[in-house]
Amino acid sequence: MASKLPVLRQVAWFSLLPQFVIMTSIGLLFYLFSPQNLILKSAVCYLLLSFVLRSVIPVQHRWGIRLVKKKQFEEAIPFFQSSAQFFTKYKWIDRYRFITLLSSSRISYLEMAMLNEAFCLSQIEKRTDAVKKYEEVLTLFPDSDIARTALKMMGHKIKE
Repeated sequence: MASKLPVLRQVAWFSLLPQFVIMTSIGLLFYLFSPQNLILKSAVCYLLLSFVLRSVIPVQHRWGIRLVKKKQFEEAIPFFQSSAQFFTKYKWIDRYRFITLLSSSRISYLEMAMLNEAFCLSQIEKRTDAVKKYEEVLTLFPDSDIARTALKMMGHKIKE
């Protein structure tokens, strides 16, 4: 189902290097034990690993995204809050997401969760709460262009 809501994907190109090393390592393991169909087996194994890691670890985040795509913004907020709590508690998973989640996202899951919560708040017309959340994002992530742009679009002065 295609969503008409804005979706932004920012890639940290450097993170692709460790992922390439992981893919190569999987290929070497298959080469040692069963060299037939090496590329196919390696690709399937990597994709399966990637799918499992991204489905299981950030499960709250994924549920929130599903609800946003259905325009159920109020229902999505607790999922993004839960995701933010998880990635605050387990910072190392988010920090090393290029290995732990095989994610090449430039922005962290914590920042994504907070931005998504703020977006949802703005969609249910809780402007003051949305502004506070975007400001909180800028406090933790001063280079967040998304939060800065959202605040400007809402006509809010950004504290420098």
